[in-house]
Amino acid sequence: MARLTWEGEVIVTRRPPRQSLGSAVVIPPPGAFLQATLEGQAALIASVLEALGGARRVVDLFSGCGTFSLPLAQHSDVTAMEGDRDMLAALADAARATPDIH
Repeated sequence: MARLTWEGEVIVTRRPPRQSLGSAVVIPPPGAFLQATLEGQAALIASVLEALGGARRVVDLFSGCGTFSLPLAQHSDVTAMEGDRDMLAALADAARATPDIH
């Protein structure tokens, strides 16, 4: 167990829960949506990359903590849009710490 929350409030954190999203590592805030399996995440990213067809610029609406934005930023310039401040902060922290993303 890395972190325990109750109704959005952190009760205890033993270690920050880290999630790899492409080459980035994000610490998702409580309530963050992530794919249930690594295989599912990889399949969705592969499908999105194929659909984008090498696009140089991408806008990710409702980006959350970077589920798609961070992996896609290894291939394209990504503008991530998110209304939840904590999700956007987690995404921004991960992006700043990852040198190979746009």
